[in-house]
Amino acid sequence: MAKLVFDIGSKNAKCAVGDENDDIVAIGSIRPPASCSEDGFSRCYDPSTYWDGIIELARDTIAKARVAAGEIKYVTCSSIRPSCAFVDDRGALAYIGSSFDMRGIGSADTVEAAFEGASGRSFFEATGHFPLLMYPPARYAWFRENEPHTFERIARYMPVDSWILGMFGAEEHANVASAAESGFFDIAARDWGAEWEDVLGLPPDFFPPVVESGEVVGDVSREARQALGLPADAVVVSGMPDTQAALAGAGCIEDLDAAIVVGSTTPVQVLKRELHFDDKARAWATMFNLKSVVDTYVVEASTGITGQLLTWLSGLLFSKDGQFEKDRLQAIDAEYELFDADEAAGRAGGHDVLAFLGPDVLASSSTAIVPGVFVFPTPGTVDEALLARRHLVAATFENIQFAAFKNLEILRGMAGRGAGRTFLLGGVTRSTTFCQRFADLANTPLVSTVEKEATISGLFHACSVAAGDIKGAAALRQRVESPARLATATPRPGTAEALRGRYSKWLSMRDKIKAL
Repeated sequence: MAKLVFDIGSKNAKCAVGDENDDIVAIGSIRPPASCSEDGFSRCYDPSTYWDGIIELARDTIAKARVAAGEIKYVTCSSIRPSCAFVDDRGALAYIGSSFDMRGIGSADTVEAAFEGASGRSFFEATGHFPLLMYPPARYAWFRENEPHTFERIARYMPVDSWILGMFGAEEHANVASAAESGFFDIAARDWGAEWEDVLGLPPDFFPPVVESGEVVGDVSREARQALGLPADAVVVSGMPDTQAALAGAGCIEDLDAAIVVGSTTPVQVLKRELHFDDKARAWATMFNLKSVVDTYVVEASTGITGQLLTWLSGLLFSKDGQFEKDRLQAIDAEYELFDADEAAGRAGGHDVLAFLGPDVLASSSTAIVPGVFVFPTPGTVDEALLARRHLVAATFENIQFAAFKNLEILRGMAGRGAGRTFLLGGVTRSTTFCQRFADLANTPLVSTVEKEATISGLFHACSVAAGDIKGAAALRQRVESPARLATATPRPGTAEALRGRYSKWLSMRDKIKAL
């Protein structure tokens, strides 16, 4: 029994084939071409070619797999948050946007005021999210005001994962966690907000039915089966957002467990049985659901865009033309490892370098743009400041760690009632030094997945739930909790002391940098 899954990210779309044990047997990716407006706010994909790219990606990935296409029985998908597809009354795409599409920036205030007037609540109090300018309601208003020819076609909203699964044959649906990330969802009522019909003048049946993740939502269509060689009994399984899928892939499912997912962005999530709204509106409230396994609320803080820092730095330091090449990531990982060894041996030089390159505390609660800054001892003095590029590398990794760790501290305080396990997930955890030093900073064991594609693993698990192979939380834990799947970094007291000292300096300097 094999699975075919898709992970639709901020820029890349991935496809993977998994076996009966939920291990990856083939993986591929594409970067669908995106168009961007001159002002940089509008970012979307070409609705006329997007599906063709997904099918071609699936075909290429299946061809690389060691299992035959005829063995693939389950198909599912995740997408980055928030994701948005508007379709016409025949289900054809009118618009498919990236998560960084902020075309609604000029409409958001008007929409939010109208929503508050209609509901008596703020957008945050109803949805658990902010700012509205990032979310589909503001995009819908933008189309009404700026592209009437597109607006007239829009009949329904779908999360991108639901639209892709619909193209594979699924009935119209939205998994509850993706719905909760849409900006249209009343998180306390666990249903679409009725006020939006009047606020935006929505057409009837604008929202799809809400289902649990891991439910069978249809048979794979004849067209999709023929295009990919899938069997007649292949079915479509409801997916989930990419971050929540990563948590499922790691077994981060218990009350008060926390996860830091270091990818293109670095969300920090703490699972909390009760719905919690931060009274200072600094953190989001959202959901995490997988049928029969977990159904919980989440408090979340954003660390902002992080992954591209490392590609930028690797190109800057290791490429002759300053441009990124993928193998350069290995170079900065090696430099970071050397820095760690030097510091452990007392050879780091005693010069603290601090970086402020974008990752920040409660990043989504501020729209301020501050300059990127490295802070280091000036070389223009009598005393030589013996700095190496590894100091800049370490400071960049620490910028991510310090901001994410402060977010974790804030969320733990909000959640109360103690703490569960802490998971460190995402592509950056390829660096064992990063994982170890984060555990040192946090002064607690951190659990990471051996397979760094944790989102893909979580989607495989959703398929196994649909198949009946995972029948509850205990069965999921049994599947993931082995040395072959999870690794734990245990803090080292000596390194923790040095890191905590720099962390305190970073927090103090942060206030000065933000005032620039």
